[in-house]
Formats: sequence, structure tokens, C-alpha cells
Amino acid sequence: MRKLAYAFLSLHLIALMGCDEDLCMKVHHTSEAEGGCNFVFDDGSVVKIKGASCTDSYVVNDSTKWGVKRSSYQTIEQCKDSVIAYKQSLRNLKNIKVPSEVKTVTIGKQVWMAENLNVETAEGSWCYDNKPENCEKYGRLYTWAAAMRLAAGCNEYSCEQAYPHQGLCPSGFHIPTEEEWKTLIATVGGGDVAGKKLKSRSGWRERGNGSDADGFSALPAGYRYYDGYFSNAGYYAYFWSASQDVNGSYSAYGMYLYYILELASMFNYNKRSGYSVRCLQNSNEEREASLVRPSEAGAANKQNQGSVKDSRDGKTYKTVKIGNQTWMAENLNYKTSGSVCYDYKDANCKKYGRLYTWGGAQNACPAGWHLPTEEEWGTLLKNVGGKETADRALKSRHGWNDDGDGFDNYGFSALPAGYRRYYGNFDTAGSSAYFWSASEYASYYAYYMYLIYHYEDADVSYYSKYRGYSVRCLQNSNEERDASLVRPSEAGAANKQNQGSVKDSRDGKTYKTVEIGDLVWMAENLNVKTDEGSWCYDNKPENCEKYGRLYTWAAAMRLAAGCNEYSCEQAYPHQGLCPSGFHIPTEEEWKTLIATVGGGDVAGKKLKSRSGWRERGNGSDAYGFSALPAGLRDYRGYFGNAGYNAVFWSASQGEDDSYDAYNMSLRYGGENAYMRSNYKYDGYSVRCLQKSN
Repeated sequence: MRKLAYAFLSLHLIALMGCDEDLCMKVHHTSEAEGGCNFVFDDGSVVKIKGASCTDSYVVNDSTKWGVKRSSYQTIEQCKDSVIAYKQSLRNLKNIKVPSEVKTVTIGKQVWMAENLNVETAEGSWCYDNKPENCEKYGRLYTWAAAMRLAAGCNEYSCEQAYPHQGLCPSGFHIPTEEEWKTLIATVGGGDVAGKKLKSRSGWRERGNGSDADGFSALPAGYRYYDGYFSNAGYYAYFWSASQDVNGSYSAYGMYLYYILELASMFNYNKRSGYSVRCLQNSNEEREASLVRPSEAGAANKQNQGSVKDSRDGKTYKTVKIGNQTWMAENLNYKTSGSVCYDYKDANCKKYGRLYTWGGAQNACPAGWHLPTEEEWGTLLKNVGGKETADRALKSRHGWNDDGDGFDNYGFSALPAGYRRYYGNFDTAGSSAYFWSASEYASYYAYYMYLIYHYEDADVSYYSKYRGYSVRCLQNSNEERDASLVRPSEAGAANKQNQGSVKDSRDGKTYKTVEIGDLVWMAENLNVKTDEGSWCYDNKPENCEKYGRLYTWAAAMRLAAGCNEYSCEQAYPHQGLCPSGFHIPTEEEWKTLIATVGGGDVAGKKLKSRSGWRERGNGSDAYGFSALPAGLRDYRGYFGNAGYNAVFWSASQGEDDSYDAYNMSLRYGGENAYMRSNYKYDGYSVRCLQKSN
């Protein structure tokens, strides 16, 4: 059934876009799901909302990273109001004042705050009984999200965070994890006696005072129920950890002490409850010591700076080596079709470089340089200390709005060039920077790296290829790449004795096979024509000869087309369209293959063919599997990503969604292989696995 609904896009895009209407988009159609409703978007992504009715019009948030609840709205206006409210919450988070000096105590190898945190926030924290004097006495009580300095929606959904997570803690401190609380308990003698040793010597009711043997001085601050009632001051102390419950998005772990007992225990409770916070000093002092102050920014990396001249137009760009990568230290300003100056003003090209569509960026870099992949951006973020602190380390020291300037620790000097919308308007110059990657997400989307003026973290996301973003070029590393490649004459040689073939009696086609570990796989993509549910890429017969056919899940499984919409039972092994003696591999069998060739981080390189992949994406084909970049056909009928992606169906259906099934995916821009779940109506390749006697 088709619905007119709107979707709340990934929340990290909120700060990236200026107008609220960009954040709410129509849902393509909906379908019933167990316990709720599936909302399917134009790009094929699916969001399930528990408790939702498909007879209503909903607005759906498609991201849990930033913790905005997957809310639903009847109208676009309601969606915009939600965006505006969340932007205000981001400003509230930015304006929190964190103390610079706190009492501390060293216990074993850990340095803890010796008093409860008392940082006021705009939402999610309280004085006990709402009396200011109790904040002075006990510190404040915080929801988990407030303590972590995350959006309130993180109290209802699992939200990603790097370690260590500073949250509301002072610089150099972080919210302790569950394991770090356990370390403290073990250090002071174990759970049976730790309560006595950690509790303060006064303030506990009913003779519950402790010995405070190590100076931790835990106070009985009580707590606030998630429904608003305060309780048990003088009797209990609860402290949040940064660790979320792996089995429930609504709860997180913490440590608690009880007035009549000497023990200390870990608890797991509702994130909306109000508990105390104790901060733990970062153990990696060298990380803090390595932060270059603004006046010294880039000095430590000065010896790694250089320049490159673009022979096409004579422009010279600064360069900088960070880790093993050499980057342009300025935005590209080479004119191509699909590139513009911000606001169409030449002065902005001189200031910020040009803004490119994804297509315009593909061949924009000078000889010897290339558009970085998603993985290469990830390597940069890791080299400068991780996503959580990369923002300030990469941003220029001047030019960012609202105190958003960075330290430019490495001389990367990221400029807030803003972006151009696909319909022509420009926005956020001075406030944000977006840099294209060479990596596609789907037919109409590609990955990019972003920095925002009021964030301290940086990350990679994806959006429409028609957006105009900046380009930073990365120097080719041919020596390293060549050293890791198996030469064509040697590739697969070690596995040559395990190669064979199978003839399909139905049409006479013969397929190569290869034994990898204990499994015998077809070494070519299946090319069996069906009456419905299969295609040659771009509907060209020569692509079937080159890549094999693309199948819906139901067609590959040789089941009724309705199985693309419903869970359909099948026995194991399930032959599907495979030749006699072979079957469609399960999710677990794909995982076994990945593990056998070295694990997910390197399997892509070893399974991909030695030729045919775009953008230097060829593999070593170390085992003779010869995975081809056949691309895909999405459920709407669009073909995409030939030369860039290989996706292979498994027989395993999605656990919570009758519209999905698992597949194994390889991408041109990375060496990894990974499993994921996608829409059954999509058209993917098929590799068959020999049945095991």
C-alpha cells in the first residue's frame, strides 16, 4: 500500500543543512510488519517502527546514532517542528559549562573524581527534590543521555560512542565504562567489601556509613525515577557508566551502593532515571600531551609539509603527510563540468576551492593523486586520534563561525566551505565542511566526510551525489599497493589444485568450481534465465555473459514472487536455481568462507577478481573465487554500481523483517567483506555452494 509520509533523515545531517525542508522526505511505500510497520524510501532503505500502523501517515527517523527517537508525524510541518526542537537541544548541549578543576583520588592505577559531578544542563539533570542545596550537597542527578552529553533520544535507543567518552566530564576525564567500574571494585577488595570502603564516613542513614578507605567518598545521593519522583537520599548511591545494555536500548549499566550492606554491585536500569556521575581520568596521558595548542598548531607536523603543482592549470597546492597518507592541505580548485564556486562568486573559489558533484569529483584530482575512498577517510580520522576528537584536529584555526575554529594540529587546514544543494541553493559556508569520497553507497548516494562548527567529532556519512561538496585529493601509494598485490601470473596458483568444474544439465553451461577450506564453491556467477525476477545488467545480454544474471531473492531461491514480501520456509540445504548437487549458501556458510580466507577485514581483497574493478579496486583473487563487480538492480528497476560492487544472495531471511534477506557484499574501495540485510526485491548475483555429504 502506498502512503504519503515523511522521513526524518540521519540526525548528523541536521547540522549539515540549513533549511528544515531538506530533512523531511516522502516515504515511497509502507508494508505491514510484525508488531509495527515498514517504511520504504526511494533509495530502497527500510525503517521499521514498532507499534506503528500502516494506515496512518508517519514521519520516521532513519538514524539511531544521534539518538533522536524514531518518531512519526502526520504532516511535513510537524516534522519541521521536530527538527527545530532538536536543533535547540544541540545548542543546549554546546552551551554547557564544564568545570576545569575537580578533587581527585588515585585508587590502584585509576584516577577518579572524589566528588559527584555538578554540571547544570538545560535538560536531563536535577537537584534532588528540585532543591538547589541538594546539588551543593550531592551533585546533580542525570539521565544517561545527559551524562553522556548526547541527545535525549539516546535514552530510548542505542547510541554509538567512541572510547573514552568525555560526556559532561572535565577535559582529560571520561564517563567510566562498566569494566572500569568493575576494576575499581576489584582494586578495593571485591564486590563483597567494596561498598564499605567506597562509601563516605558520614551522611548515610541507619548506621550505613563507610570507612572511605581510599578517599572515594561515595555520597548517598538517592535517585530520580524516570517518572519524576525522587527517592532514597541518605540510603543509596547510583553512578552511571558509559556502557549500554547490549540486549535493550532503553537501559545502561552503572554501579550502586546500599546503606545496610558492605557490597558494591553493578546494575542495569532505565536510561531516563536520574543517577549520580563520577568521572575517571583518561589513562592515555600521552593523548592529552599530544594535543597541540592553537599557537603551536601544525608545528609538530611542519617537516611533513610540501606542495604539488597541477600541470593542467598551473595551480600549486600545499600538501601534508599524516601517518602513511599524503593529503592536499587545500581544497581542490580545478574547474570541471559539475563544479561551481560558492554562490557562483569567483572570490569564493579562491577562498574555499570549488564545490563538485560526486560525478564531477571522480576525475578532478591531478595525475598521481586520487579522490579518497570511504576507508581512506576513516584511516585519516584514526591517524589524528579518532572520530571523537578529529574535528578540532583537522579544522583550520580561523574562519569557522561561533567559536568553531580548530587547532589544525596536523596542518590539514579544513575550511568551512559549506555546500550546494542539488537544486542550486548554497548553504552553511563558515559553519561546515564536506568532502567527497570515491565510495558509492547506492545508485544515487555516495559517502563523504564532514566537519561541523560546534562539534568536536568528525565522521563519514552519505547523501545525494548531486550535492556540491569540496574535494581533497590523496596521493597515490603505488609502492604499498603493488607490494600487497599478488601478480596475475601467481594469483590463485596456490589454490590451483583445488579447482574443478560442474556442468548444469538444464542448459549445458559449465561453471568453474574452487575448494576453499572445507567448502566447494562455484567460481563463476550463476547465469540461469528465469521467466521472471532475473535480468542482465542494463538489460544487455552481453552483461549476462560477463557478470551472470541478477536475481531477486525469491527467484534465486526458486520460490513464488510473494516470498519477496513474506517469510517463506525452506529446508536446508535449499537448491534454488543452483545446479544439481549445489545449493544457495546460508548466511553462516558465507561467514565461514570469509573466516577461511582471513576474516572480514581482508576477505574482500582475497575474493575479488584481479581485473574488472574500477578505481584501483581489483583484488588478488588468492583462492580463485574471482568475485566480479556485477553491480545490482534495485527494486524500482534501476541498475547501478557495475564495476564497483558485488553482492551475493544468501538463503537466510531477515530475522525481524519479511522483506529482507542477508547477502555478502564486496566494494571496490575496500579490502573487507561483510554481511548485511537488504530488500528481497533487489537484483543481486548468485554463487552456488556444493552440498556437503
